[in-house]
Amino acid sequence: MIYEYRCPKCRALTTSTHRGDRLHEPCGACGHSPLHRKFSVAVKPMMHEHFNKAVGKPISSMRQFKDELKAASEKATEETGIPHNYVPVEYGDREAFGATGEGIYERNVRRSKVGLPPLPTNDSV
Repeated sequence: MIYEYRCPKCRALTTSTHRGDRLHEPCGACGHSPLHRKFSVAVKPMMHEHFNKAVGKPISSMRQFKDELKAASEKATEETGIPHNYVPVEYGDREAFGATGEGIYERNVRRSKVGLPPLPTNDSV
């Protein structure tokens, strides 16, 4: 979000990413503090219509995607009796995908210590 603040003393405008009714940083023009929020603008990337495999249908907005995930969660909960809560996941969120900084060698060493077979590597194919 981008917020616009107006100095009550000199009426100068300042933009900031800080949220609040007042910005406690001094005015750049006269040094007065606090500044009062005039308005805010949300800048979100546009989602183009595409077929989403997670919900099995074309999606054209984040709101529609979240609604479809909620419907799928409710259906899965009803079918299994186990509570489900599907949520959107960013591809860059390594933790959400269970990715770690551990390499295949370190993972296979750890697996062998607990009696699991090693994962295949390009060397073993």
